[in-house]
Amino acid sequence: MPVDGSAYTESVLRHGMELGRALGALLRVLTVVDVRTYEWVAAFGSDGFVPVMPSPSYREETERVLNEKADQTLERTRELIEKEGAGVRFSLEKVADSPVDAIMARENTVDMVIMGQRGEYARWESRLLGATVESVSRQLEKPLLVVHQHHRPLKSMLVAYDGSKASNRALQLAAELAVALNASLELLTVQRDKEWADRVLTEAIQYLEAYELKPGIRWATGDPEDAILSALEEGGFDVTVLGGHGHSRLREAILGSTTVHVMRRAPVPVCLVR
Repeated sequence: MPVDGSAYTESVLRHGMELGRALGALLRVLTVVDVRTYEWVAAFGSDGFVPVMPSPSYREETERVLNEKADQTLERTRELIEKEGAGVRFSLEKVADSPVDAIMARENTVDMVIMGQRGEYARWESRLLGATVESVSRQLEKPLLVVHQHHRPLKSMLVAYDGSKASNRALQLAAELAVALNASLELLTVQRDKEWADRVLTEAIQYLEAYELKPGIRWATGDPEDAILSALEEGGFDVTVLGGHGHSRLREAILGSTTVHVMRRAPVPVCLVR
């Protein structure tokens, strides 16, 4: 759970606590002192067209302010989890690095990463998805839950399923979460051929029998991201779970056609599974 003290931090923590309680999980909270903030000027000064050499006091003061903010973020995190986490286990870590590198370096020690849809520079960004979370989404092999600014309990899930390996892994995670959270689950497949759609949905329903889940089903035609977003905009869902790649080789080459498009525009949190 990377946190930066932005408006999305509390939502990340509350989603983490919800999952931590339901799954008995250990929450690893990470805050990163972004070294680029105080090192870029020095790099620009030595390599740039116009040499600009910052004074030593600039770096020292910037580093001090960032470390102080990181410490305060972790302290408030500790207070919130101890007060409202109902005994959930957690650890806190501060590191000086670039945010993406720090997150990716810890991939092998976690089962899932939870991030805010945007970060501390959200007010200056015109995009609907922060640069850090988008970069992580393109590299991370573990499930990634991208949350909005305000937390609400995850009680209803929409699962996009097309029969691909990635969507099958997404279905597995959604089933485990639905059982743990006592949440409802609905399947959506986007296929031109009704016979193929029925086959795919039947396969998913059979898989979910082992979890004693009886999902709702939806069949849509057309563009996958539009179909997913349309279903979400109708309301009634708290999160959508989808695989990182579909059957199309072009879509596998570009993680962004369906997946990032949905992550940018979805009105609810998105859980991306590779």
